[in-house]
Amino acid sequence: MEKLGKDALRGLVTRAAMLMALIFVSAGTVHYWQAWLFIVVFTLCNIALTAYLWEYDQKLLSQRVYGGYWLEQERVQKIIMLTLSIISLFQVIVSALDYRLQSHRMATASVLSGDVLVVIGFLIMSLVFRVNGYASATIEITSDQKAISTGPYALVRHPMYAGGFLTLLGIPIALGSWWGVAVFAAMAPLFIFRLIHEEHFLCERLPGYKEYQTQVRWRLFPGIF
Repeated sequence: MEKLGKDALRGLVTRAAMLMALIFVSAGTVHYWQAWLFIVVFTLCNIALTAYLWEYDQKLLSQRVYGGYWLEQERVQKIIMLTLSIISLFQVIVSALDYRLQSHRMATASVLSGDVLVVIGFLIMSLVFRVNGYASATIEITSDQKAISTGPYALVRHPMYAGGFLTLLGIPIALGSWWGVAVFAAMAPLFIFRLIHEEHFLCERLPGYKEYQTQVRWRLFPGIF
């Protein structure tokens, strides 16, 4: 497990460094308090989630550390995940460029609400990890896997996506960019398509999932979708 710990730590450092480089190079300045606050919040959330998995589920941590779009079983999911990864990076760059160009001014309260969304998104993901040890970064079915209906899964069928959705929405808001929010709006349909395609996959291959669908109506957010 020593290698896993080192690789997980390396991933945290690399992610934070890349985020800082993308934002501050695109913004053309380090005098960008919204970015500094977001980086601190996002990095601390990542550290907390990684520490939790290290303590309670190192198998799942390994799946997420070494996972990637190339491990998706379905070709369409590989394309979706690669595209989402590219657009999410583009979202950060656009948000920072928006700050450089001073195209829009977002109120401080709105910026802080973006950081809150990021934290809520990570909290939801941590709740998912507590009840679902199969929540890897790729869509796959193992021989002993079963449909989960407890915890956040009692409210929506895809709480992991709900957490990711809120986090991705919170990022451009935390960076103070309406243009970044527009990029998120363009990304959202692809996000939804991945979710629906996964449902078809699970219906065909995961025992009990069709029955679970009849028990839990909402996919992402109760009363909305």
